[in-house]
Amino acid sequence: MPYSAPPAFPSPSPTSSTSPSAASTPPPSNPPLRGLNVYVNLIPYNETTHIEYKKSNKEQIIPIEAHRGEIYDRNGVMVAENVKVYVMYMIPVYLPKNYFEREELLYRVSKIFNIDLGQIKSILDKVPKNSYESIEIANNITMEQISYLAERSEEYPGVYYGSKSVRNYPLGETMTHILGYIGNISQEEFEDKRAEGYRRNSMIGKEGVEQFYDRELRGIDGYVQWIVDSRNRVKETISPAVGRPIPGKKLILSIDSKIQKDAEDLLYGQVGTIIVSRPTTGEILAMVSAPWYDPNIFIGKIDREKYVELINNPANPFWNKAIRGRYPPGSTFKLISSAGSLAEGRQAIKRG
Repeated sequence: MPYSAPPAFPSPSPTSSTSPSAASTPPPSNPPLRGLNVYVNLIPYNETTHIEYKKSNKEQIIPIEAHRGEIYDRNGVMVAENVKVYVMYMIPVYLPKNYFEREELLYRVSKIFNIDLGQIKSILDKVPKNSYESIEIANNITMEQISYLAERSEEYPGVYYGSKSVRNYPLGETMTHILGYIGNISQEEFEDKRAEGYRRNSMIGKEGVEQFYDRELRGIDGYVQWIVDSRNRVKETISPAVGRPIPGKKLILSIDSKIQKDAEDLLYGQVGTIIVSRPTTGEILAMVSAPWYDPNIFIGKIDREKYVELINNPANPFWNKAIRGRYPPGSTFKLISSAGSLAEGRQAIKRG
């Protein structure tokens, strides 16, 4: 129904209580109410009101990365853990629609927060401009940068900060080829695993058990819902029960980190491999491939010089020689032929 304004209050009549003749007349026992009208206006819900609300308040779905499961050796020593860092990300649909305003905003973000402008544009170019996806543009940002952005959030529409867990390998180079490492998902991996819940800025196992057990370790991501006003300020946070992230599973290896370290010391500075197993169970207690590398170099911003040095190393540190190398059996195969001969009675054990 259309809204109409109430009429103005009626003006006092000439025979109101201010006239001398009215003052001499006694009031009736139940005098009528004059000069006062009460109006109740019901403004119903309509499309215009709803549109205006949506303009001033926007709903944003912010993904929450699940806690990746830790990895332990057989004795309970943690060999892969998670460390909390702060990140900066953008939601393309909330960036300025005007080309020049958008470019100016990206330039300011690059200059103020010391992020390569080309890197920002390259990341955003892979995503539609109307996407609601959270696109990470920088990790491990400082508290000073967070404070600056929080105080000026209305000047940076579509730009937000948050926290996430990144992988850390406390034993450094020990168990490199067993553990592998995690890194940013590639475009090909994203297209292949998108249906499994992976996002464009997901971390994924690249080598070793991190890759083989990635689905079990990564868990299931959740989300939180924000209500923000037109100035990009968060007015309300909604955490639905169905949106809670599910942590990944913990992984316990058969590897003994002490035996692994001893085996690595034996091969230090050489090229080769050592495998230590328990004959009664077949468990692998140590598996070394030399040379090796520190998987922590893949966490955060990669040291390009170090990476190029590893790539150009003729001994190929990234190649797991224990499971990928092909070698002639040599004298080790004599154990098999000898055991077979003894089992069939073709050869007797000489004592004496």
